[in-house]
Amino acid sequence: MIRLINLAFYDFALTPRWKVKNEILKANKILQNAIDSTKLICEKHNSKLIVIFNPLQYEIDYGLEYKYKSTIEYCKKQNTHYVDVREEFKKMNVSIGYRSRFEFIKSYLLNSKVDDSTKINGNQIYWKNDGHFNNKGYLLFANAIYPKVNSIINQK
Repeated sequence: MIRLINLAFYDFALTPRWKVKNEILKANKILQNAIDSTKLICEKHNSKLIVIFNPLQYEIDYGLEYKYKSTIEYCKKQNTHYVDVREEFKKMNVSIGYRSRFEFIKSYLLNSKVDDSTKINGNQIYWKNDGHFNNKGYLLFANAIYPKVNSIINQK
């Protein structure tokens, strides 16, 4: 019951739901400033900056927009190289938004697996209760970013 109450009133980072929007705005501003600073350092040293946006499991499972969507847009506007891993995952048969919030809460409370057809889902590429990729997830991640990163590095 406590888990259900937590999921109802707090997000996955335990931020009260009524504060989430403001915290997302602050986080995006901090990230954008960090990107600007890092880009200046990279330019000074004749290097390329590549920002990797890596989805959390619940962003895969629900198909939620990244909390950092405005930072992705900022990178586009500033001509900063980036890779949106979730978009690359979509091209690689990863199921985005394959379950509802109710199904997620039920599986979280009952520690049950969600059966999905032939597509890859979050349960298959993340460690349970950890948030990091497992072996299959890291392989998928590497295959998702390699073509773009390689292309950016080899640009003249």
